[in-house]
Amino acid sequence: MFLENFDQAVQDFKQVIVIKEKILEESNRELAEAHYKFALALEYSEAPEEALKEVNVTIEILKKKMDQLKALDQKEDAEKELKEIEALFPDMEAKVLF
Repeated sequence: MFLENFDQAVQDFKQVIVIKEKILEESNRELAEAHYKFALALEYSEAPEEALKEVNVTIEILKKKMDQLKALDQKEDAEKELKEIEALFPDMEAKVLF
């Protein structure tokens, strides 16, 4: 059975973000993913303004990661990850514009 307890998910993702911010770099993709999932939980909990803020945080984290990758000497691996990250932006930008 699938329960749609988005209010609980909001609380859970708040805790996840607190923990991940303590142990991960500010440009870590796991941190970006946590913020994005938090945004989705907020969206479904009918908190669109807060969700939008979290999507923007996600975008900023991913931009930092992209800047790091662009500075790497290992261009092939960096280019692959850059393409993966760039593919994430259309969905996030659609949420920002909606």
